Amino acid sequence: MYDGASIYDQLSLERTVKGLSNLGIRQSPLTWEKAKRWARQFDEGPEKALAWLILRFLVFRTTDQLESSIRQALKAASQDFGRKLSLPEETDWRAILEGRIGDLNFYCSPPTLATYSLPGKSGELIARLVNRVFKVDKSYAHDFSVIGQNERLLIVDDGTFTGEQLSGFLDNYMPAGSSPDRVAVVVAIAHEAAIAHLAERHPNVAVFCGEVLSKSHCFESLSLSWVSNRLWPYLDVSPLDVYKSICEKHNLTNGGSASLGFGSLGVMVGYEHGIPDDSLNLLWEKSETWLPLIER
Repeated sequence: MYDGASIYDQLSLERTVKGLSNLGIRQSPLTWEKAKRWARQFDEGPEKALAWLILRFLVFRTTDQLESSIRQALKAASQDFGRKLSLPEETDWRAILEGRIGDLNFYCSPPTLATYSLPGKSGELIARLVNRVFKVDKSYAHDFSVIGQNERLLIVDDGTFTGEQLSGFLDNYMPAGSSPDRVAVVVAIAHEAAIAHLAERHPNVAVFCGEVLSKSHCFESLSLSWVSNRLWPYLDVSPLDVYKSICEKHNLTNGGSASLGFGSLGVMVGYEHGIPDDSLNLLWEKSETWLPLIER
């Protein structure tokens, strides 16, 4: 049943989504044309309403935006290491990072123990960015079986949402246990669940991020807010139920019942270089009857 008192306005949502593309806030692969094609896969009615609400509230970060977030995370990490050396608060964080003040040598590595990382992997991409833009020497964790007294290893990635991948890496990385004060996690975006998970599992390894996502940014909380704020125009069905029915209809549950992404957090995040599997299956899964919004 359609709620006549709802403030849902599809044309307004479409204009907003188009405007995000026109302003460059969203770029390829999330172009306006791609958004329209993805939305056409939804049936008219509740499905179509869900499509445009997801497109409106999706968090999308371009490479420039990720670089800005990484800069904030690196600044916080550099200043933290500086404080531990009793450097003045006003010390230039870049001078610390570059070893000009404090006599520290910084290195960055993707979160892997392999002898190399695939070029398209997110950690590898961010490590290259940190090396290129911020002049931090790029290396790999396996090169540091022992981290020297004046060395600091930054484990970098685009984001962490459940924290499980990074926690698993740290579990198996010996220096994270023997010299945790010389290791730090630096990511552009972190979900509060990941921060809590890493703090519990590895309390002595500092985590720095440029942007924090909370439960309120995720699908289930957002869907409740859409209903309470009358953005959702249907009285007899919830956004979550519509979402689950679409995933079942198009076989987007990845061989099981889970449809809210890895860890079932319901993250709604995409990047210019791809999309994490923590995000909604509807955004990145594909099937014989479904094309993703952003390819993994």
